[in-house]
Amino acid sequence: MTGSTILDFLKTLLKFIVGHKAVNSWSHTGTDDPDLDWDRVDATLNRLNDLRKTFPENAEIADVANMAAAAAGATVAQIDKTCATDNWDLVDTAMDRIDKLRKAFPENEKIARHAAEAAADVTYYAGYAENWGQVDAALKRMDALREKFPEDAEIALEEAKVAINVITDADRVNDRKRKAEALARLDGLPGAFPENILIRRIVRFVHVLLEQ
Repeated sequence: MTGSTILDFLKTLLKFIVGHKAVNSWSHTGTDDPDLDWDRVDATLNRLNDLRKTFPENAEIADVANMAAAAAGATVAQIDKTCATDNWDLVDTAMDRIDKLRKAFPENEKIARHAAEAAADVTYYAGYAENWGQVDAALKRMDALREKFPEDAEIALEEAKVAINVITDADRVNDRKRKAEALARLDGLPGAFPENILIRRIVRFVHVLLEQ
């Protein structure tokens, strides 16, 4: 079986396991299902990692594995929030896999953008659960992504989501220091992307809400 054939097979398997969404759509449709077979998801991701080692220069293989791992991390975080399954260890496993893939393909912007999406999702669910250790870990990952890709507007938009998530949850628990740090993170984005109207509007809108 060729590398391409194996990759196609694993893509199909991932689509089946996680409800046709992990590879193609980055959607949360169906992710509140507590009956997803995460053992099979992880086993499939491990096979993708083995395939990556066999074909180390194939960025498509790495990107598929990354998308699936990021989707797994975000999905488990959502399960934790909605179904109280307390699977943060599995979130760590998925995020660690993304870290390894980023290290293996440090210049791949697609992988970096998926990593940023995953960090934003984790801050949303972890903040809701007041799991500040997970929030801080996601912030560190976002800092590394922004440092590596300082001119990538898509990653910057994910950082805006991260900041808004932290501001919202820190405000809810009256953590003024964390809220101020997240607001400063958000306020720094328009200066880095002065031509990006969407980023400016997001920051302005957040300040309007905070003043109410």
